[in-house]
Amino acid sequence: VRLSVEYDGDMTWENLFHQYLSLPGAENTRALSVGAWDEPFEATYPPVLLRDAHRLPHLRALFVGEMSSEECELSWIQQTDLGPLARAFPELTYLQIRGGEGLRLT
Repeated sequence: VRLSVEYDGDMTWENLFHQYLSLPGAENTRALSVGAWDEPFEATYPPVLLRDAHRLPHLRALFVGEMSSEECELSWIQQTDLGPLARAFPELTYLQIRGGEGLRLT
């Protein structure tokens, strides 16, 4: 599953994520690709992903920052310490991160 919002769109990434989580079977998601969030060049991955991690107990693969250059240039993508996010998904076996500004993995 890939979740992404348009830069000037009406939908926030948090609202999109909650809409997805409300779908039947969403709790069985095994792979999630986080595309453009609200302003990836100003803020790190959407905090709701960490807050609601328990709602995706079977997640095995996570890709944070899966964006085209039209959505956000690679060097502009803001990241942070993704260690807490990786730990929030105990079944995770694959983590891919795009963007390096501020990236840490503790």
